[in-house]
Amino acid sequence: MGSSLTVTPAADIPECVAERGEKLVIVNLQKTPLHSMAALCIHAKCEEVSTMVMEKLGLPIPEFRLKRRVFIKVTQSTKGPPEEQVSLSIEGQDMYGFYFSFLTGVTVSVGERPQQLQEPFSIRFPWRASAGASSDEMKVQLTFHFQGHYGEPPLDKELIIKKGVKDMQLKLLLIYDPGTREWSIEDDTITAVVVPVAGIKKLTLKDK
Repeated sequence: MGSSLTVTPAADIPECVAERGEKLVIVNLQKTPLHSMAALCIHAKCEEVSTMVMEKLGLPIPEFRLKRRVFIKVTQSTKGPPEEQVSLSIEGQDMYGFYFSFLTGVTVSVGERPQQLQEPFSIRFPWRASAGASSDEMKVQLTFHFQGHYGEPPLDKELIIKKGVKDMQLKLLLIYDPGTREWSIEDDTITAVVVPVAGIKKLTLKDK
């Protein structure tokens, strides 16, 4: 469906199907090199043909949702300058957890100073309690920018970093509805390790 059947090795697969005596059906607006081998050629748009097939089978057509994953890692240093340093890194991933470059940029706002990051998305800044938050919380505003193939608008996400958290990892599942042009966010994984201090035991938050 929707293939010129001229790019190998993918184009070799339907040819093998026909050569084995199986019925080959081609759906494409233009004629392809394998038209003579096909049992049926339909010159129409794939969306129209798929809709008619689903109606014939009595099956509902699921609404399309674009899904992307973002991996965020935050570490806090316990050595170095008097003020504790925070390292933040962000990576786009596919649905299997492998690196996937779908972000064109990330804006990181700490206080009133936004910074534009390009890949690899990494930044380091001193830990500071945010105004209006508790004394052990720092708010970091993230804005994800996308390639826009589906008209995706930028997406804002507030990240709260608690003082004393040595390592924090988050996997966010981003779900986009092209019909409404709206994003929703689900937390896939949250892992945090708090640096033990006198009188406080080590705390670990495991995956959901």
